[in-house]
Amino acid sequence: MKLQNSFRDYTAESALFVRRALVAFLGILLLTGVLIANLYNLQIVRFTDYQTRSNENRIKLVPIAPSRGIIYDRNGIPLALNRTIYQIEMMPEKVDNVQQTLDALRSVVDLTDDDIAAFRKERARSHRFTSIPVKTNLTEVQVARFAVNQYRFPGVEVKGYKRRYYPYGSALTHVIGYVSKINDKRRRTPE
Repeated sequence: MKLQNSFRDYTAESALFVRRALVAFLGILLLTGVLIANLYNLQIVRFTDYQTRSNENRIKLVPIAPSRGIIYDRNGIPLALNRTIYQIEMMPEKVDNVQQTLDALRSVVDLTDDDIAAFRKERARSHRFTSIPVKTNLTEVQVARFAVNQYRFPGVEVKGYKRRYYPYGSALTHVIGYVSKINDKRRRTPE
C-alpha cells in the first residue's frame, strides 16, 4: 500500500508540470517559427542580394597587361622588344612581422637600405591589401634563391612584368616613336 504524503498536493504538481511543458512547447514552437521566417526572408526575399554578394566573393577579376608587339625593321631586325623583369612584392597585411621579413630577405635577394626605404615610402602612400614592390630588377639567381626559400615568407611573392627594351637605345626614337604617361606640362599645352 502506498503512503500518502500530506504535505504534497499531487494534482497541483501534475497541473503545474503540464503547464510548464505546454509553455516550453509553445516557446520552442515560437522560436522554430521565427527561425523558419528568417530562413524564408534570407532564402527567398533577399535571394538576389546575397547571390550578388556571393558572386563578388567568388569571382575575382585580375587584370593582365597585354604584351606589346615586337617592332622589326624591313630586314627583320628587331627594333623594340619585350623583356621580362622580376620584382619581389609584399602584402604587409599578410605578413606577421614586416621588419623581420625584410631583414630575412636581405640575405636572400640582396636587399639594400635604399630598397627598404623605397618600400616604406611606397607603403605609406599605398592602399590596404595591395602588393608593394620590395625590390625590382631581380636577377635569375635572386629569383631562384627566393623560390627555394619562399616557404619562409608568407605574403611575399615574385612577379614578372614585361618591359619595353630598345636594342639601339635612343638612336631610333624618330622611327619607333615615344609613348608615355601624360605629364602636367603636356596637359596644359593645347595640341
